Amino acid sequence: MYVSAVNATGEGKRSAFTQRTLPAGWNTDPSAPEDSQPIRIGDHGEHFVVIIVDPVEGADQYKIVDGKGNVVGIITTPETATEIGGLESAKGYDDWTVIPINDAGEGEGKPVPPFVTLPSSDFKVSVIDPTRQKLTIKVDSSLKNEIFVYASGGKELHRGKGKVFTVRDLTADQFYTFDVWTENSIHEKSELKKATGKTLEAPVSPGPGSSAQEGTKQPDPEKEKPVEGEGSNENTDDGQSGSPGFQDIDNSYAKNEILALYDKRRGSSWIREGTARL
Repeated sequence: MYVSAVNATGEGKRSAFTQRTLPAGWNTDPSAPEDSQPIRIGDHGEHFVVIIVDPVEGADQYKIVDGKGNVVGIITTPETATEIGGLESAKGYDDWTVIPINDAGEGEGKPVPPFVTLPSSDFKVSVIDPTRQKLTIKVDSSLKNEIFVYASGGKELHRGKGKVFTVRDLTADQFYTFDVWTENSIHEKSELKKATGKTLEAPVSPGPGSSAQEGTKQPDPEKEKPVEGEGSNENTDDGQSGSPGFQDIDNSYAKNEILALYDKRRGSSWIREGTARL
């Protein structure tokens, strides 16, 4: 292209210039299958996604912007795909746009199909606060988009954003193993994690006539130390129960004979505790 000045006497010197047109746009068919659309979602993970575009005439780059106008990625020709990182796990993104650009300006943008990043397995799980019939599962994590799923024995028990869940109506003195995993809004799952806990022992049933309260373990008669009954008047001497309490025969040459006589006639009316009549 060129520009020249023209008047009645003729045409002046020509000056050439170049003017580039804006990039072409994408022609899309809303009824076409998703995999035939010009902008597609490739691989995706917990914190990244790959955006793929079909090339358009006149584009040097493809700018990817979010709903606030922030540039989140650039594809430079002849490349037609880029990986965008730094995303939140288990989060839906539905407001991105791809805009073809060259040095003349921007072409018409097209939306990126909505997508959801994968859920994260960055959490710890434990069983706390056991009772005879309840166990509480606790998740330690800073995740905020994930749905937590609690299960046991292949049966789902609960799902939700809560990080503490109590299982009730269990059997006392039993081990239970729980599976916990996370999901995003389209039910993609993270790696599951396990935690095992045990309910407390049931109380020993009280015997007939017992007034023991629930939760109190009854003593084992075989291990329980005997207690002397009230009114017992048997003394102990030298650590032997039932020995006479004579205090004045330790140095007597007849000590053994006195003790033997005591044992023989114990209970007789003329032997009183602690003394001997010889």
